[in-house]
Amino acid sequence: MEETLTALVCTLRAAAIPCEIILVDDGSTDATALRVPACAARHPKVRLVQHRGRHSFGMTVRCGLQAVRREAVAIVMPNGSDSPEDVVTC
Repeated sequence: MEETLTALVCTLRAAAIPCEIILVDDGSTDATALRVPACAARHPKVRLVQHRGRHSFGMTVRCGLQAVRREAVAIVMPNGSDSPEDVVTC
C-alpha cells in the first residue's frame, strides 16, 4: 500500500493536479487502519475512511465514493496493479 501511495502522490504532484487521496479500510486483516496515519503524516492529502458495512469490493468502493470532496475520481488498487501515470493521462 505504501509504495503505491507514494507513487500516486508523486505522480499527481508532478502533474500539478490538486487532489485528495482516500484510503478505505474494508475491515480486512492487512491493518489498513493502523497503517494509514503514518502515510497521512508523510502525505497530507491522504485520509482514512473506515467502511463498517458489508465488506464486498463494490460496497467498499461505494463507501469511498461517498467520502469524495473533489469533482473527479480515480479508483486505484493498493497492490500496484494500477499505474499512477494512468490517473494523470485520463
